[in-house]
Amino acid sequence: MFWTYFSEGIVWLMMFCAVLGLIGAIRNPEKGIGREFNAAFNYMGAIFIPFAGMLSAMPYIEKAVMFICGGLFEKIGADVAVAGALVVAPDMGGYQLTNQLASCPETWMIAVFVSYLSGPIVAYSIPMGFALLDRRDYKYFGLGTMAGLLSIPFGVFAMCLFLKYSNTLIRPGISNSAASTLSLSMTWHQIWINLIPIIVFCIIFALLLKFFMDIMVKAFLVFGRFLEIAVRVILVMAIIEYFTGAFTNLFGSKWLFNPIIADAEDQFRALEMTGYVVLMMAGAFPMIYLLKKFLGKGAQKIGAKVGFSSNGAIAIIASWAEQIIVFGFFNRIRPVDKVKVIGYTVCGAWVFASHLSVTATFQPNLIAIIMVGKLIGGVVGILIATWLAVPVAKRFEAKDREMGIIGQYINDDMTDEEIEALTAS
Repeated sequence: MFWTYFSEGIVWLMMFCAVLGLIGAIRNPEKGIGREFNAAFNYMGAIFIPFAGMLSAMPYIEKAVMFICGGLFEKIGADVAVAGALVVAPDMGGYQLTNQLASCPETWMIAVFVSYLSGPIVAYSIPMGFALLDRRDYKYFGLGTMAGLLSIPFGVFAMCLFLKYSNTLIRPGISNSAASTLSLSMTWHQIWINLIPIIVFCIIFALLLKFFMDIMVKAFLVFGRFLEIAVRVILVMAIIEYFTGAFTNLFGSKWLFNPIIADAEDQFRALEMTGYVVLMMAGAFPMIYLLKKFLGKGAQKIGAKVGFSSNGAIAIIASWAEQIIVFGFFNRIRPVDKVKVIGYTVCGAWVFASHLSVTATFQPNLIAIIMVGKLIGGVVGILIATWLAVPVAKRFEAKDREMGIIGQYINDDMTDEEIEALTAS
């Protein structure tokens, strides 16, 4: 019951922040909370393009996952929905994909939790990171990602544990308005058997990044570019199909791509889902702004006590809204903080933005469980990074200093205005 009330409180808080954002936008749409309110709606295109492309291609993604992973997962007793969740984020169709693949509501929820933590890494974080960061920072980004990957099972387990013992009711399907009436009977066997492939995947992925860093960098850049092109091509094909029916007439029943706009068969397609998420972000973005404004100084002080520079602490707060913000001032963070920040963001990023919006739209009762699970995973990511990655980062930093390529990484004496400019979304 506590989790339900807490989740409802977060939704009401976001709606209150949306009102404050509206007032700010009326007063000054170019600054402060008003800018954040408007920024939420500016994200609609950026969200819709990958969302629509992935959801339209969902029938083919489902077939591919079943073909590649179905037999292996069945042999160990795990649900194939977890396989799809490993590489598809909830705000890119992972929520819907896991629902279609899961054999029961309990394993669906486990797969949804995996999607929140693992899904964004392959399809978003790694391609975007290698595309936006300086090449000299690839090694620190890779080290942090390895540490963060190893924290994913801890975050998933925490979410499963909270759900199992809280008796939280969930919505039984894909809906933004249905009552939360479904009670789950999640067993320990279901939890552990579905954690096995997650643990194996994360360890293998971390080892590949460790021993084949250059190859992995090139592979992810290619993969990211391929994914970017693919979702746009699929989107345009879906638009042409919607207005002309050309592909159905040409291919008949062989055309399996989903429509992207509501129809008689399904009133909840990609366009509608994107709209609901953006409406929630209209409250989430102003809330993030207020958190940074009123808690930023405190977070810096706390960060300093646990070994973070001021910029490292700001990066953690900024990641609650969007990981790309961290990439934007990554060269201002000292190397040891780089790996800890990235180790945190694997699980802990987007906790108050797109992931919160998706959860509030489809499973509002799970807001608290997913938020706490992501934060726990993020903290574990910092601990693992401190243990495994920081010693390596220090060696890399010493070498970089010998070569003279570190000159403007660290700037812990920045003014408030400079920090505000860097963290502005």
